[in-house]
Amino acid sequence: MGAMGEVEPRIDGRVRERLLERYRAIDGPTCRRLTEAALAWLRTNQQIVNSLNVFPVPDGDTGTNMVLTMQAAWDEIASHSEPAIGRLAKSIAHGALMGARGNSGVILSQLWRGFARALDDAAQMDVPSFVRGLAEARDTAYKGVVRPVEGTILTVAKDIASAAEQAQKEGASSALEILERIVQAADESVQRTPDLLPVLKQAGVVDSGGMGLYLLLEGMLRSAYRQPLDTPSVAVRTLGELTLEQASESIEPGQDWEVVVDFRPISHRCRRRFPPKHRPCGFRPSRRQQGGHPPGRPLAGREVRGRQGRRRPGLREAGQRVAERRRDQGPARAAGTSATGTDGPAGPPLLRP
Repeated sequence: MGAMGEVEPRIDGRVRERLLERYRAIDGPTCRRLTEAALAWLRTNQQIVNSLNVFPVPDGDTGTNMVLTMQAAWDEIASHSEPAIGRLAKSIAHGALMGARGNSGVILSQLWRGFARALDDAAQMDVPSFVRGLAEARDTAYKGVVRPVEGTILTVAKDIASAAEQAQKEGASSALEILERIVQAADESVQRTPDLLPVLKQAGVVDSGGMGLYLLLEGMLRSAYRQPLDTPSVAVRTLGELTLEQASESIEPGQDWEVVVDFRPISHRCRRRFPPKHRPCGFRPSRRQQGGHPPGRPLAGREVRGRQGRRRPGLREAGQRVAERRRDQGPARAAGTSATGTDGPAGPPLLRP
């Protein structure tokens, strides 16, 4: 028995042999189906993950953040019919990055990013490429965190990568065998998280982010075994039932911030469709892009014409007129009279026609 029930649902030996052959290598459509199952199983157990959330901030939203991140990833490929798993994985990673929510969501997006990078444009994922993908996912996630903390989703990612490497050394020939081993390793790793992170042991829970990752992998395995994905495995514990008196003392500051930057340039279609003040991505054209003044001609010396074609003075001419007004007003101000006052000789008008 694992954290959420049996890690590997019991199936007939002959059925398993057929599944091992069927999942010897995973292509794009199969990966798409497994991703959908992972999201469905995580959503089914979303409140369970929320109830475990005490680190880094005990706000009970890890399950929700991971579901929203995976939902964004799924939306990116929902209408795809991409046959190559490498290109499909890149779309999943991009969707997860753009829709990442919270610390757990950001780390999950980095796991997908590393996994997709290892697959590159591969048509199928066999055992060696599966193992490389998990190793790259682990490395990318650790590099994406300034101060990695053990006993979290990072530790679970590290343990499943090690389990996949060990399974390959032992002669695993089907991607399904790797999936079975990493689900078991994720379950065992989640159970060890309280020993690595004191705040979890104080609250009497396992790590919520690690549990979320375990559920994603278990959902894929349940889909391969054709097991139901709509019934939670255990009862939900509320945050009020946990021991949180000392949890806030161990919260690491600065863990609840994430920054997502999309470096994709704005398209010409977007420039034509949206006016400058309503364009996405913060695009603001320069004066030269707007046709404000031709290159090589100084702005101050140019002539400006209004919409009706009437000539308006340039900045240089306007500056000259202001200087002339100040010279004309000088004698009146020196005599102590206002430009339009009645207690002395009237000075020149403030504005010249």
